[in-house]
Amino acid sequence: MATHLVTGGAGFLGNQTALALHARGETVRILDLLQPAELPRNLEFIPGSILDRTTVLAAMQGVDFVHHNAALVPVTKSGSAFWRVNVEGTQIALDAAREAGVKFFIHLSSSAVFGIPASCPITDATPL
Repeated sequence: MATHLVTGGAGFLGNQTALALHARGETVRILDLLQPAELPRNLEFIPGSILDRTTVLAAMQGVDFVHHNAALVPVTKSGSAFWRVNVEGTQIALDAAREAGVKFFIHLSSSAVFGIPASCPITDATPL
């Protein structure tokens, strides 16, 4: 059985990932600022920011797979925090995973990479 860390595990994609892994019998740990509303027993929650190197590195210890979902979406209008969380936070997670000896790092994203598209539906040709 593998150990999984889901960053951003309180968000929609992260939460669904954590619950699906847990339902499969995997060991799951969530790192997020907010605790998910429904947290099954035996699913570990670590409160913390993806920008806190010490917390992120501690969360990575003993982990086989990282499912990186921690992000801010454009609609939050978060200004410079958008860059810090999405770019610098991802770099912190990557560095911590490397240092902790994590075997696999999976970076997930959503349609937020498109911002507000000029036309819908979004296709493979839609610019990021």
